[in-house]
Amino acid sequence: MSFRPRAFGLASLLLLVATALFIRTQRVAEPGSPDGYAPRPRADRFALVNRAHGFRAKLDPLGLQILGDVWALSATLRELTRANATEPWPVAQTLPTLDGTRLTYARLFGQEWYRQDERGIEQGFTVTQAPVGAGPLALVYALGGPDRIEVESDQARLYFAGQPRLSFSHLAACDARGKALPAWFSGKGNALFLNVDDREAVYPVTIDPLITSAAWVNDAAQDAAQYGVSVASAGDVNGDGFSDVIVGATHYD
Repeated sequence: MSFRPRAFGLASLLLLVATALFIRTQRVAEPGSPDGYAPRPRADRFALVNRAHGFRAKLDPLGLQILGDVWALSATLRELTRANATEPWPVAQTLPTLDGTRLTYARLFGQEWYRQDERGIEQGFTVTQAPVGAGPLALVYALGGPDRIEVESDQARLYFAGQPRLSFSHLAACDARGKALPAWFSGKGNALFLNVDDREAVYPVTIDPLITSAAWVNDAAQDAAQYGVSVASAGDVNGDGFSDVIVGATHYD
């Protein structure tokens, strides 16, 4: 008995490809898949993978840790305070709870929560009541790992071994009426402050920054090299699970 392979027409082939792509897309988007953004429970922490920004993270009683290929950040919320607070509110160590795709720490002032997607890791703070005192409201983070922190009012850039790796940005705040409140970053040493002017706020107040990979900038260090004339994916060259990039420079010597 002879067997002859069945010939597929172009329409059938396109249908098979479309079906395969659909299945792949569904698998990647599935929250519990290795490529998804959903938190993964562990014995004493929750693990996150964010392939869009090239880092992994974990949340445990000490707070947030973000891990790159050769660098690591620890970010621990220390207190909610004011510039002239009579009684700052310290933050106790506790394990967050998982609700859908959101991880939430119960705090004396309300809630501290995290969720992630292709934009990065979104932080959120729901402050139901504020400490007594004068001056702007301030959430104080202790940052460990970076060798330099550059802070502007709208962004904090974190450098590791001289390279920008992470950015805190898109800081926004609003009150119970949905009214936007002035909010800005400031820093002192290894401390990062998330400041909010709540003088006209109706509580609760929501404070919402975003953590992302820093924009990568590079140059050929040579005039007229046409560096960047072409860019292509190189696949996963170093086996770290992330795609690498080839950048062309046709006149470099």
